Amino acid sequence: MFQTIESWEIMEGTEILRALAGQPDLRQYRMFEIALNTPTYRLDVVLPEKFSKDQVLRRFRLHSLGDALQFIKEANPVETRLTQETPFEDGEADQLRQITAVSSAFDKHGRNVFICESLSGTFNVSWDSSSYNGPVSNQRKIWPRDSSLVKG
Repeated sequence: MFQTIESWEIMEGTEILRALAGQPDLRQYRMFEIALNTPTYRLDVVLPEKFSKDQVLRRFRLHSLGDALQFIKEANPVETRLTQETPFEDGEADQLRQITAVSSAFDKHGRNVFICESLSGTFNVSWDSSSYNGPVSNQRKIWPRDSSLVKG
């Protein structure tokens, strides 16, 4: 979960930004807090622009892989790059793992597990966003669509 405080909201110029973006509920904040004890996901996308031939690369931070995959499904981006930032571990360097494919499977209790292929190998993310190393069943690929941003 990302946290922010109401006083961090930027009010200057917001009405113009809302009008330009066509999003009347859009808000801006000077900062937000990210919990470092769980992985976060960086989602770089080019969204289809309705009234423009120009495309803008946008970056989103998400707290769960499931949320990132749901956003991809709903927004239908033209280009996508998905990266996991590993959780903080004392004395260890942070890792960015670019995810090239995701499969869905189930653990022995029937809970969902994501199997992620990355440029540095395969890793599993459990139903509660933690790492999972146990047996899985009923594996099926759920992402990606073809995207030039995903390719190495």
